Amino acid sequence: MTVVSALPVRFRWGIAWMLCAGTALNFIARTNIAFVLTEVSKEFEITATAAGFLLAAFFGGYIVFNLVGGWSADRFGPRLTLGVSLLCCGLATGVSAGVRSASALFVARGLVGAASGPVFPTCAQVVTRWFPVQERGRATAVFDVGSYIGSALAGPLVVGATLIAGWRGALLVCAGLLLLWPIGWFLVYPGERRKEATVVVQNTSPGTSDVWSRLLSDRKVWGMAYGFFCYNYVKVFYLSWLPTFLLHKALTSKAMAFASALPPLSAIMGELAAGAATDRLLQRGFSVTRARKIPLCLGFLLSTVMVLAGVADSPAWAVAWLMIGYTAIISASPGIWAIPGDVSPTPEAVGRLGGLQNAVANVGSLLSPIVTGYLWTAYHSFLPALLLSAAIAASGAFAYWVIVGELEPIGVRRGTALHHRR
Repeated sequence: MTVVSALPVRFRWGIAWMLCAGTALNFIARTNIAFVLTEVSKEFEITATAAGFLLAAFFGGYIVFNLVGGWSADRFGPRLTLGVSLLCCGLATGVSAGVRSASALFVARGLVGAASGPVFPTCAQVVTRWFPVQERGRATAVFDVGSYIGSALAGPLVVGATLIAGWRGALLVCAGLLLLWPIGWFLVYPGERRKEATVVVQNTSPGTSDVWSRLLSDRKVWGMAYGFFCYNYVKVFYLSWLPTFLLHKALTSKAMAFASALPPLSAIMGELAAGAATDRLLQRGFSVTRARKIPLCLGFLLSTVMVLAGVADSPAWAVAWLMIGYTAIISASPGIWAIPGDVSPTPEAVGRLGGLQNAVANVGSLLSPIVTGYLWTAYHSFLPALLLSAAIAASGAFAYWVIVGELEPIGVRRGTALHHRR
């Protein structure tokens, strides 16, 4: 058995907020194409169906590199993996600004996705390394809430830059911001030689092949992956088609840029509240299983109100229902990203588990903009896409509550070791 010391409290929370800044910038790069889709479609003469594939291109590279990124975080550590990931993301975003055809832009967006793949598995690993289980809900909410800060900032930033410098100039602004973050990360984050967490574990850890075997054969992993698939399908509807939906509701470009920021802004409050709620439940004696699943599953179920946006009589009511639905689905995030640390067979496998569940989950991210594009083309209405998203959200709640089961370390018998920081 070994015991190693942790970072000071103030410093580890500083790391969490730095992760928040990184995910915010990453989401600006992830979503910027949605805000210039009208200009890009006109320049390259692409249809709504083709636009769906363009919006999905990011996730082609993202899915593959979730697995690579999770392995890299476990093998090389968060410092190198996350720094290189966001550096490459900035470079790929810059490449996107210089393309001269729709096919080249499709490839460039895939590169942005590939560079982004390691981000969330690595963030989950950082939280598991540095934070005790009673703080992981809040720490997870802090890094993940950057996603919605970035989503909220993307509309005003990208639309404003597009009005001044065109869509290519807007993408260059995004690239420049991204390239600044790795500098601070490499300066602040401790080197991998330093021991990083308060952990009580057995000295022997399973080999790489044994870890993969455990993960791939466990029911809870596939339940987590499917539930996360449902979460991403719903979330990416907002990230990809929300600006077009708002324009369809007769908003101007400037009004759309403002309105598109409202759902992610409200989601920030929802996620922070959900992260605090799961930690409070743990402190009150609830099991890890109940503390994670109650806020998570309630969020999935409440998100189904998004359907009402499709039948709302006014843009204001449509935005209001979308705000409620988005806030609800995003409130599931702290539980989703804390669970890999709860069930991982060893602390050293959290990155691989996070990468595996995220790779499967982002098949939903890939399908969401494509299916929505087809439904929009076929029905000239967003209501069918909203109904499908709501049904998928409800099935996600079922997956987490029923299929995942108890949140306990995979393949570890109770009482044989203290897992992570419990």
